[in-house]
Amino acid sequence: MNISWKKDEIPNADDVARFYDRLYYRTCFQKKSFEDFLAVIENVKSTSRILSVGCGTGVILTSLFADGFKNLYGVDISLSMIKESRSKGLPNLIRCDGENMPYRSNVFDAVVCSATLHHFPMLNRIVGEIHRVLRPAGYLFIQEPNFNYHRFKSLRGKLFNFTFTLMRAFFRKLRALRQENFSHLEPPETRHHRKPSTNEMVSTLSREFDILLVREPYLISPILDTLKFPKICCRLFFFLDFTIKNHNGGYLIRQVCQKHRALARGPRDVNKS
Repeated sequence: MNISWKKDEIPNADDVARFYDRLYYRTCFQKKSFEDFLAVIENVKSTSRILSVGCGTGVILTSLFADGFKNLYGVDISLSMIKESRSKGLPNLIRCDGENMPYRSNVFDAVVCSATLHHFPMLNRIVGEIHRVLRPAGYLFIQEPNFNYHRFKSLRGKLFNFTFTLMRAFFRKLRALRQENFSHLEPPETRHHRKPSTNEMVSTLSREFDILLVREPYLISPILDTLKFPKICCRLFFFLDFTIKNHNGGYLIRQVCQKHRALARGPRDVNKS
């Protein structure tokens, strides 16, 4: 198996671990998109055994724990990310490769992947391993960046793209002038990073899962990702997004999947013997 991509991934993740929360949970858009995803996850029972694959600094697990979910597990390939998660008091964290997790089959009620899948060059491998550890009828929650964001082909769509790009560039410049530019902390995109489309993800996942939800939310509000806007501005942009129905091409891909049902019951102990 070619593991060279993992050697690229580990130092990048280690370097950014200390700054990760400042980078990706700072602006009102980042916080709102995280809260919306968390609300989707929390539809499962609070007694559910939940695994976060690519748990990073444990932001999702910490929020779930605060909301009453106690049976939580996390894996990440970066030791620095795991250390950051442990510093928040999270148990059951393991540094490992997401394609080869040290858990028994059919043990988790839900698996969460937040900005995780695009780090894997072979989507079918990570999906297959997630499928293995999920119990029958277990849930998979996915939130990924949409790499087709604003790639509209119609004339009206291209005009929207142009206007939005200019506005975002202006606010990014303003952010730099206000010394709020954190771009120098962002890790470089390594050569193995994939840019899976919604259709590709649905095609791969539908082989092993029932697809319950597919959304591409946040068409306009990502402009809030550039600065710390006043709350009134944030509410306006989110309201505009809410009023635009049935649009595609939003900033994120959000999916909820359910493993095909079977009669087999999973073991009580999550770890492999």
